[in-house]
Parts: sequence; C-alpha cells; structure tokens
Amino acid sequence: MKKLFLILSFLVPVFVYAQALDSISLEWCNKRAIEKYPLSVQKGLFSKSSEDRIKNLSVAFLPQLSLNGQASYQSDVTSIPVKLPFITIPEPDKDQYKLSLDLSQNIYDGGQTKMLKKIESKDQEYNQKNLEAELYKLKDRISQLFFGVLQLQMSERIIKTYIDDMNTRLESIKAGVDGGVQLEMNADIIDAEILKLKQQLAESEIQVKNHTEILSEYLDTVYLNPRMLKIPVVEISTNVFLNKRFENDVYNLQKEKLSLSQDLSGRKLLPRVFAFGQLGYGRPALNMLKSDFESYYIFGAKMNWNFWNWDQTKREKRILKMQYDMVDVQQQVFNLNLKMAQQKQLSEVQKLQALLISDAEIIAKREKISKVVSAQLDNGMLTSSQYITEKNNELLAKLNYAFHRIQFTRAKTDYLIQSGLY
Repeated sequence: MKKLFLILSFLVPVFVYAQALDSISLEWCNKRAIEKYPLSVQKGLFSKSSEDRIKNLSVAFLPQLSLNGQASYQSDVTSIPVKLPFITIPEPDKDQYKLSLDLSQNIYDGGQTKMLKKIESKDQEYNQKNLEAELYKLKDRISQLFFGVLQLQMSERIIKTYIDDMNTRLESIKAGVDGGVQLEMNADIIDAEILKLKQQLAESEIQVKNHTEILSEYLDTVYLNPRMLKIPVVEISTNVFLNKRFENDVYNLQKEKLSLSQDLSGRKLLPRVFAFGQLGYGRPALNMLKSDFESYYIFGAKMNWNFWNWDQTKREKRILKMQYDMVDVQQQVFNLNLKMAQQKQLSEVQKLQALLISDAEIIAKREKISKVVSAQLDNGMLTSSQYITEKNNELLAKLNYAFHRIQFTRAKTDYLIQSGLY
C-alpha cells in the first residue's frame, strides 16, 4: 500500500503537467524559455546589489565614529623665556598621550548623496532593461525552432497522404499486371516513387527530432511532443510604426543617467557643512600646561567650500553632454534601422499573402489534372512516369502552400517581435 501511494504521488504531478500541456503555444514557449534561461538569474542580483549600494550611500548622513590613539615624544616643547620671582611657569611634558572618540555628522553636502541615489536607481533600471532586451532576443531563436517544427510536420502530413495515395494506385496497377492490362514496369516506377517519398519522410522526422530536442533544452523539459505545437493566430497593424522594444528604454535610461550626472557634477561646487565632536583622554588635555591625565571634549561645526576647481566641473559637464548626444544618435540609428527592418518585414508579409492566393489556384488546377491522369493511367492511356510527374507537380504545389502558410504566420510573428509587441 505504501509503495502504491509513492507511485501515485509521483505519477499525479506528471499527469497534471501533461494535461496542462494539451497544446503548446509559441507564447508559452517564449515565456518558459526566458524563465529558464540562466541569464534571468541576474534580475535578482541587480536588484539586491542596487539595494546595498543605496544603503551604503545613505550612511553618508549617519554619524561617523572613529577611535583614535596616539603616543609621542618630541625633542622640544613650548616654553616662556621669562623668569619671575616666587613664580614657576610650568612646561609641557615632552612625552604626550591621547585617546579620543571622534564623531562627524554630515549636515549638508550640496545634495550630492541624494543625486547619487537617483543615479544608482537609474543604473539599476538600466541594467534590468538591458537584461530584458537581451532576453527578448531569445524569442527569435524560439520562433525559428517552433515554426521549423510546424513546417516540417505539415510537410510530413502531405507526404504521408501522397504515400497512401501511391499505395492505393500501386495495388490497382498490380491488379492490372496480373490481369495482363498493365506493364510490370509501371508498378516498379510507382514502387520506386513510394520509396523516395518514404526517404523524404525519414529525413523530415530526423529534422523534427533535432529541432524538438534543441527546443526542449531551451524550455528545460525532459520530453516535448512536437505534435502538441499549436500554430499561432497572429494579427498585425500596418498603419503606424510601432516601437515597444526594450532597447529604446535602455537608451532613454542612459540619457537620464547622464543628465543626472551633469547635475551631480555641478553640485560638487556647493559648500558642505558638517558637525563634529571629540571625547578624549590624555596628557596633556586641552590645557597644555597641565601635566596630568585628564578627560576632555570638543564639539562644533565646520564648512568646506571648494568653489573653484579650474573649470574641471565645466569640462566634466561638457563631456557628459557629448556622451548624452552620442547615446541620442545611437537611439536614432536604432529606430531608423528598426523602421527599415519593419518595412522589409511588412513587404515579406504582403508577398506571402499574395503567394498563398496563387498557391490555392495552382493546387486547384493540379488536383484537376491529377484526376485526369489517374483515370488515364487506369485505362492504360498513360505511363507511370507521366503520372508521377503530374502527381509530383501537385505534391510540390501543396508543399509550397504549406511552406508559405507557415512562413506567412512566422513573418507576422517576426514583425511583432521586431516591434517589441510579442
């Protein structure tokens, strides 16, 4: 009973998984491939590292404590070269000792810390978007494999139908050979054609297996049934230029980060104000003329204003502005190339749409011709070679239609992937 329970506990999840994958869509493949791709792990790493860097920046406005100690001996000390009767003026000791706890508190830093936090946030957004852009490219690879399997399977179905038709025709010719109304050579020609079709079918099955194994690796699945792949229904709009690519966000974030860096560069010329304090114990303490160990304290405020740095800030801003302009040019080039690629892809969609219409007309005519040559073959008015030639023309027409049908759907899908909408 316990063994039965263990077996069921193992099989139920497998069964549920199989039921959940009754059909496999391209969207599901894309989503799973991105989730399972090793590069996806970096999303969490970028977020955690950015949080730690922001926390480190926040420390700038927390009290800074340090413990300092010093022991020294000096060759001379300050003395008063005056002698008064009945008065002894003490001199400091040449050996001195000091132990202190120093505190520094940032009060105002010209907004540099606040700006650094904004830059860090933008940098984190940039890394995330750049990663998403890289992961998005994975969809093109998945699309190639997915449609490759669909195309091969559709060809297989057509070839199998033709093999069945050829087998039926072969039986009819063999019966004619036995009756003396058909030449045995006609049967051999049909039989050879069947073997050729089976050879094509075997090659196609190997290709399907290869494509499916690669796709399974991307999806991190032990077994993927190629028969479960579902042809997507894709609709596109050709009226406007669409650009929802992550790369565009990457360029925008780069420019925002450079703008913030320009602001940060200007803030370096603003004054900085901080409070300080010191609690100490030593000899001498604050009174240099006393030779006893004593405790002491000091507190106050300081300002530091580096208001001139020989135009260094001005040059930094100019460099950052040039970098901003370079990124802007790169974005314009990207958008221009994307627009041209989309126009080319739309032309491909329109071409395939026209080919499908003509394919349907060609198939109708080829099927009509095949019916005539089939009847002529049965009546001994046509050789098997002539019959096979016409049947191959029909097969080629149907294979072309199947190829163009898959390519038409893939072309629309590629257009959406290019636009960042899939």
